[in-house]
Amino acid sequence: MSEDFITYLNAVDALLEERIGRTSNQSELERIAWSQEAGDPPSDAARRLAEDRSIRIAQVNDGFRQAIIDAFLNIGRGLKVGSMVLTAGVNVPEIDTRNLLKIVRSFDTFDQDNDPYGEHDFGSIVLENAGKVFWKIDVFNTALMTNGASHPECVALSYRVLTIMLASEY
Repeated sequence: MSEDFITYLNAVDALLEERIGRTSNQSELERIAWSQEAGDPPSDAARRLAEDRSIRIAQVNDGFRQAIIDAFLNIGRGLKVGSMVLTAGVNVPEIDTRNLLKIVRSFDTFDQDNDPYGEHDFGSIVLENAGKVFWKIDVFNTALMTNGASHPECVALSYRVLTIMLASEY
């Protein structure tokens, strides 16, 4: 690697760290080199990498949310990459759990307010008899759930937990 590329890479990594809390990985080096060769400023390369990563995380989160609810409702296969938690506030007879899960499963109203990073890891809905309900996906390193995942875009290296709760329980 040339000294120019290392300087460029360090600039991209500093911007990635500031924007998404991580630096580039081995699989992204070729794309960074292409950006440098094309004359792109490091900020453009970092922005594209961050956006691509957010899109991949959103795809994995959407797939996880849908698959785990399908498994719970017995309409899909079992899932081994995560778990689901229903808090005491939503796990009461007054709330139709199946209907709640179907609403969370089909949620697609993401915007800048509820999804500022574009990762589809949070949603808010209103149920007639329960009020505001939140759902949240947290991503951990492994099933041991220690620390946040360093590569949340990679299913094999992460473990997801979908939590569904009343807003008042947050």
